[in-house]
Order: sequence, then C-alpha cells, then structure tokens
Amino acid sequence: MNFQSTSIKKLDLTGTFSYSNADMSSPLNEFFNGFITRTGERQISTAGSHASASWISVVADFGATIHLNDHLRLVDTFRFRNYRVPGRFDLMQMSQFNASTVRPPGSLLLPPVTFPATLPFHSTSSPADAVNETFSRWLGQDTKRNQIELQYDINKYAGFNIGYRYDRIRDHNF
Repeated sequence: MNFQSTSIKKLDLTGTFSYSNADMSSPLNEFFNGFITRTGERQISTAGSHASASWISVVADFGATIHLNDHLRLVDTFRFRNYRVPGRFDLMQMSQFNASTVRPPGSLLLPPVTFPATLPFHSTSSPADAVNETFSRWLGQDTKRNQIELQYDINKYAGFNIGYRYDRIRDHNF
C-alpha cells in the first residue's frame, strides 16, 4: 500500500506500507535399526517429531517535504523495518536397548526360554529411553530511522544539503 499527495500547497507527502508473513511446518521421522556398541542402542526412532516456524515482516516509509521557497526545502523521512522469525522444534525420541544383535542359540522348533530383564540394558554412555524436548528460538530485528535535511538548490544543476540521521537497530535472538 502506498500514497503520494501534493494537494496541500508547499507540502509533499509520500508513504508506503507492507506486511507479509509465511509459515513453515516440517515433520521429522527417522528410524535407525542397527547396533551402537558404545551405548547399547538397538533402535532409535524420532517418529512424531515436528518443527514449525513463521516469518512476519512489516515495512513502512513516510516522507514529508516542505517547500520553504523556490530554492529551499525541508525534507523529513521516517523508515520502519521489523521482522521476526519465531520457531519451535518438538523432539520425541525413543531408544531401544539390547546387549547384542545376535540371538541366543536355539532352533526354530525349540527356541530357548528367556525371561525379560527387569531393566533394559544400559551402560554409562546410554541415553534416556524416551526423550521429549521442545526447542524454541526467536530471531528478529527492529529498525527505526529518521532523517531530516535542509536542501538548497543553487541552480538546476547544483545544490547542497545538511541534515541529521537517527538510526536505532535492535537485534533479537533468543
């Protein structure tokens, strides 16, 4: 959205504004079936893990020019920029443990009788049986700029200006 106006005598106004957003969603499904000797893990599954993020952007520019006379004018410009990216990752991981990948000896008709252990096989390097973690991140930036100038035209080919610019940029990352 933008506007431009010269309807007021000796005053020019301009402005623009835009807003945009986007959303992202991504599932994560990993499955490992093998054997990690250091930890005793036999299977690792992250079924049900999910990541999501969004992008939000707001941009605005406004300007005013006051024509003091035919050669002298005062120009004020304000710029606003703001974006933010909130994101989240939900990790759900299950680990299955076993002392080895080799089955105990026996035959198909007479398998050995085994009783389940009261606790799964763990070592000091083993991770948790179930992990349910949420990671949240937020990235953003907020910028405000105001510039004021006094402009003078000596002729149609030359001129000079003097002014002041104020900038404030705040980065957000947590």
